[in-house]
Amino acid sequence: MTFGDILPLLIVCAYAAVVALGVSGSKLRKNAGVPDPNDPDTVATQPLSVAAIAAAQAHSGPAPETQHRFGTTLVALAWVLGIATTVVWGVTAVGWGGLLTILLMLIIGPSVLIFLFTLLGRLREQRAGGKVKAVWPWMLIGTFGVCTLVGSTHLLINGASHYLGYAKEVDLYITESGERTVSARSWRPSVTHSRTRDREQTVVSGTYTDDGETHRIDNARWFETPLPAEGETVRVSITPLWPNPLVAGDTDALMLLVPGGVTGALGGVLMWAARRERRGSGGGGNSGNNANNMAPFHKPDYTANQNWGTHS
Repeated sequence: MTFGDILPLLIVCAYAAVVALGVSGSKLRKNAGVPDPNDPDTVATQPLSVAAIAAAQAHSGPAPETQHRFGTTLVALAWVLGIATTVVWGVTAVGWGGLLTILLMLIIGPSVLIFLFTLLGRLREQRAGGKVKAVWPWMLIGTFGVCTLVGSTHLLINGASHYLGYAKEVDLYITESGERTVSARSWRPSVTHSRTRDREQTVVSGTYTDDGETHRIDNARWFETPLPAEGETVRVSITPLWPNPLVAGDTDALMLLVPGGVTGALGGVLMWAARRERRGSGGGGNSGNNANNMAPFHKPDYTANQNWGTHS
């Protein structure tokens, strides 16, 4: 039995120990009865009597301060063990690179955004001299919307270049073609090992010349039919935007246009939601509230104060 075989059991036991340490430490801290200086409800407002002090001294067992300190140590150990177990699990499952990517996307990136939006909100409050509605919801939605629209535009331009004829056409010389067996890993959250599934993919390898420079592609997916044989030359298109993927036919172009259309629709919805959220914020500041708090303006009634007289 290898270490990889017993690692799932070790991870489960480690998380069980984290729960036990955390619960035990919290109970010890709670039963110690040490007042929290930051909580006004727990700070004693009246001095203890002599009888209460004597009863506390006669109490058997560790002092409340010692019990509270021990509980805090258990809680700290629970945090350290939980973080270490999570890191080991993540490195074993996806490697250091994958773990850092996950941390960047789920923890570091959102933390930086929250910090920036909080700082911006405080600056706006200081400038307005009072409470203002938060702007981070529509800014965050708008940022995701802009990024989605940029990606969608990239896909749509590259996909449409094949149909509109502004993609550069080159001759691809096939050096190898056929089916390739690809092992796809599927991860399950409950285990650290992956399941491997073999899939057959149609791939080609070849060379083409662009602006006097020879380029080579290896094991590129081929979706068009029929599959070119080794030694044949086929006409392909080079899309205009980086990374300039090759388009061999209508299927390749559709595989760019369809995701581009879907992401474009998503980006449009996000931008609409951001615009609506921004309008709901009242443009920021207290200008709307100040306008509502102004004294009403009464138009003078000149006819009521003038004597027009009567004619006989």
